[in-house]
Amino acid sequence: MNNTSDTLVSVGIPAYNAEATLDETILSVRRQSHANLQIFVVDDGSTDATAAVAQRHANQDPRVTVIRKQNGGVASARNAALERARGVYLLPSMPTTSGIQRRYGCR
Repeated sequence: MNNTSDTLVSVGIPAYNAEATLDETILSVRRQSHANLQIFVVDDGSTDATAAVAQRHANQDPRVTVIRKQNGGVASARNAALERARGVYLLPSMPTTSGIQRRYGCR
């Protein structure tokens, strides 16, 4: 049986003008019981403080990487994360903490 606790999981969080909700979303991912995470926050050309919120988390947690790009839409933002992902699994983020917990059954 494989030891899944060592499995690298990449998480992509597309963010466009998400200053109001991004902190909760990133914290939810960072607090997951599976610790071997690679977290990409893709700032998709935001005009608010989205990049600053994301960078604050990157400064606190080496698993968080901020990708800044011109606005291209959610699919483009997810692709930017996918291009850098090294995990065995790539999980898209959900817009709320409870959404992540319901979809993936983790806390």
